[in-house]
Amino acid sequence: MKNHLCVPADPVKLGKIKLSNIYLTRIGKREGFTLWVVNSDRVCADLYPPFLMGGNDQRYRFNPENEIWLDNYMCVDELETTLAHEVLERNLMRERGWTYDKAHESLRSLDTTIRNRHRVLVLANLSRLYRQEHRHVEVLSSVYRGYYGTRKGVRIWLVDGWAVRQKLSYNFGFPGGHDLMNPELIPAGEMWLDAGMPVGQLHYALVQMQAERTALIAGATASDAYERGLEEREEERKRQEKLCLKHEARLPPVSTGVRVRGHKVP
Repeated sequence: MKNHLCVPADPVKLGKIKLSNIYLTRIGKREGFTLWVVNSDRVCADLYPPFLMGGNDQRYRFNPENEIWLDNYMCVDELETTLAHEVLERNLMRERGWTYDKAHESLRSLDTTIRNRHRVLVLANLSRLYRQEHRHVEVLSSVYRGYYGTRKGVRIWLVDGWAVRQKLSYNFGFPGGHDLMNPELIPAGEMWLDAGMPVGQLHYALVQMQAERTALIAGATASDAYERGLEEREEERKRQEKLCLKHEARLPPVSTGVRVRGHKVP
């Protein structure tokens, strides 16, 4: 649940509107769709008050084609289920002409399926750590929440930050940590992301921690690696700000409102 209130849309702005201060971070691609973290406060105030979690170009008239929007307040442990939902919902509406309600309800079991898949991956990782007789393996069964992916050979896991702080290290917090900076806590070859972290911080957390690992591998001290991570994170934040401004500038005005039924673009 968001920690803010959505402001009702200004009726004067209904119709066509130029997107402004909506985009925050471009975080990659999924099945041909560009993934954007968006400022949900602005989306709620200017475009659609009930906006929550994410959106796609079939449900929302203001969502440009081939983009998936992600609520910056959403926790990272809901990212995978939200992405899968938005992509499938969009395709069902566009390719089959389904209504939003039909497409949305057809995906009711998707959430459970994805969570079960993550649980299987967590159990496989725990089995690996058992075989290695990892010192924290009994506690880790209550820590891992899901699998984010692998980057540069490092396995990235979503963890229950509350459980980590209660059972392993009270210093653990946003954005997370990795094996080279905290080898007493995190298994070798792993990076942890606090599952309660907002999606709006995710990209920058990964940039920071990957920069830290690179610096440590090159021989930097922990303090120097930390500073390098912060520098790269802020450089990336500035780059994303320019990218978002450029993207909004070239977009034509968009329609407000939603679609009840899918719309196939010619």
